[in-house]
This record gives sequence, structure tokens and C-alpha cells, in this order.
Amino acid sequence: MKTLRMIVVLVLLTFVAQAVFAQSESNCKIKGFWAKDGKKLYLVPGHRLYDKIQVNTESGEQWFCTVEEAESAGFMFVPDPNNPQLRPAATGTTPTRAPIATPTPQPKPKPQQAEQAVTEQQPPAETPQEQPTEMPVQAGRESQPIEMQQPTMETFPEISPEQGMMMLMGVLIPALLFAGAIALILIIAWWKIFTKAGQPGWASLIPIYNTIVLIQIAGMPLWTFLGLFIPMINVIVWFLICLKLAQSFGKGAGYALGLFFLPFIFYPLLAFSSAEYSGI
Repeated sequence: MKTLRMIVVLVLLTFVAQAVFAQSESNCKIKGFWAKDGKKLYLVPGHRLYDKIQVNTESGEQWFCTVEEAESAGFMFVPDPNNPQLRPAATGTTPTRAPIATPTPQPKPKPQQAEQAVTEQQPPAETPQEQPTEMPVQAGRESQPIEMQQPTMETFPEISPEQGMMMLMGVLIPALLFAGAIALILIIAWWKIFTKAGQPGWASLIPIYNTIVLIQIAGMPLWTFLGLFIPMINVIVWFLICLKLAQSFGKGAGYALGLFFLPFIFYPLLAFSSAEYSGI
């Protein structure tokens, strides 16, 4: 029973807290948000951007009930270009308009003074030009308008042909050196494998012919060489050659996979190991 009572009390407290939070949030209409340049700004109801700005409290943005709370937290008011007279009120959340300056009434001259002023006044030679009406100065602290930074595309530095050639050579030369080292290792390994199988070692130096000799050492027919030129089948043919070559030296299918995928490692191992050629 005690546990049930505690659960009911917790549920009631949760609803009460939500109601209080909703009531407090409904009373706070001032939106405090972060601009893209890191400035802390706030808007009041009636601003043209008020409905577009969403307050994300998780990132540090806040709701404020009064202008004093927003400004004490370091937020600045954003003026409305479409409504320049809109400004935050000193207290509360209702925006107010700046008072319009009204001319002070002048005392009416007496009749005698009016007649004397009319006689002394001379007609103007030129019609006075209309002076542009000035906007009333907003009372209180004025905020500077937000400057939206337009995205600009970064210009890439121009590369001269000489610099491009140097960059290409910087990549091409190491690749050629690596490929040459792999080819040299394979030639030396094939030379040793050929001599183990009773074939001339110099045959490993001649392209195409060295492949034909390798097929003979593996004990496969010579027409297998033609399968190396057929797409999608040449991979299977080359794996069968590796499998038969491994079996000719007393190795299994695992060693054949090594000859197929890592030839620069397993061919030297086969050449300089104690494995003997057993023939077909």
C-alpha cells in the first residue's frame, strides 16, 4: 500500500510540475537565441522574425519573461527593419512604440502684436523647400542591426603546369619503384622455382614464355594459356594454375590461395623453402 501511495504522489507531482512549467512558459514570450556569428539576441512579439525563430533550450537558448532578464543574461534586442518604431518595453513582454515628438504649443499673439508682425514681415523671395521629416529617435538603448554574412566560395590556388608535373611525379615515381620491386622479387622467385622443376632459369625473364613454362611445371595442358585471355574465366584459370603448382611441390589448397592473393610473399617462400618438385 505504501508503494502504491508513493507512485500516486509522484504522478500527481509530475502533473503539477508540468502545469507550472507550461504556465511559466506561456507567460514568457521573449525569445533569446544565438546568431550564427555567436551573438546573443532576443526578439519580442510583433517582430517579423518572431515566428521563424525556434528556441532550443538544450543549446543555451532561453525564454524570458521580461526585458531586464534578457539583457541581464547578455542578450541584445534585434530591431525590426519593417517596423523601426518597435522596441522592447522597460518591463514585461509587451512591445511598445517610441513616442512621436509633438510640437509644443506656442502662445497666441495679441491682436496688436499680430498686426505689427504682419507689417514687419516681408514676403519671401523664394518658396521654402520642404525639409525631409526625420524619424523620431528611439528612446532607450539602440541595438545595431544584424549583419548577415553571405556565404562565399573559397578560391583554390592556381597550380602551374610545372607544379602539377612535380605532384604527378611525386606519386608516380614511388608507385613505379614499388611495382619494380615486386616484379624483381617475382622474377627471382620464378627463376628459383624453374630451376627446381628442371627448367631453365632465364625463362622467367621472358614475358609470356615464362607463363607457358609455369603452366608446364604445374602439369596443365598448353591450351590453358588461352584461357588467361578470356574475361571472367582468366581468374579461375590462374587459380587452377596456382593450385596445380602448389600440389606439384607438395603443398595444399591453402598455399594455392597464398600464391593467388599474395604472390610476392608465397612465391619466394616456395622458391627458397625446402619443398621439392614432385612432378605431375
